[in-house]
Amino acid sequence: MPGPKARRRRGRSLTPPSADGYDKPVQPLGTHLLRQEGDLVWVVLRGVFSVDDAAALFAIVEKVQAQHGRFFLLGDLSATEVMPADTRRWIAQWSRVHGQPTGAAFYGASLLVRTFAMMLHRATNLISRGSAPLYFSRTEQEALDWLTPQRQKLTAAK
Repeated sequence: MPGPKARRRRGRSLTPPSADGYDKPVQPLGTHLLRQEGDLVWVVLRGVFSVDDAAALFAIVEKVQAQHGRFFLLGDLSATEVMPADTRRWIAQWSRVHGQPTGAAFYGASLLVRTFAMMLHRATNLISRGSAPLYFSRTEQEALDWLTPQRQKLTAAK
């Protein structure tokens, strides 16, 4: 849920969601934005998501995974392009070694971006011999509404 100071444009938050209702620091990742909060990695992809961008993002994901034993992804794909083939291959290889997110929710993706993301998701399921839940929605709030109970299930199980 965006903080009280979050600005809105066409139904999308310009600031990442926050568990405590206040905006958290966002770090740039090339042309993209990233914020980590507990086991959640929130990312806004803008333009092309390159192999270098993926390596920087997943270096942070590795730290989150090491600290929490899992990671969830929440992503705004409204301003991104279809991921280049070399980036998709890199992510598939990373997933083979490190596994997949415990859950991922993306919002704002065009049909083309969503189609390629689904293909990458299926490939990583095959490569990592796992099955991570994946959800696409139109809005950030819908994505959060799906992701929150996924995270709470694991917290309650501890």
